[in-house]
Amino acid sequence: MYAVSQDIILAVLRKKGERRMTTSKLANETGINRRTLTKVLNDKNVIVQGKTYTALSEWLAKNI
Repeated sequence: MYAVSQDIILAVLRKKGERRMTTSKLANETGINRRTLTKVLNDKNVIVQGKTYTALSEWLAKNI
C-alpha cells in the first residue's frame, strides 16, 4: 500500500486540466477505476495499492 503525495495529486490534476480530460478518460488511459481516481483526486490522504500508484506515476512520466 502506498500513500499518494499531494505533489503527485497536483501533477495529475494539472496534466488532466491541460489536456482537458474527464476523470473517465483519465481512468481509461491509466487503467484505474474511475471511483478510485475520484477518491485520489479529491481526498488529501489516500492509501492506494501498488498497481494504482504505478499506473499514476507511469501516466505522468509518459505525458510530460
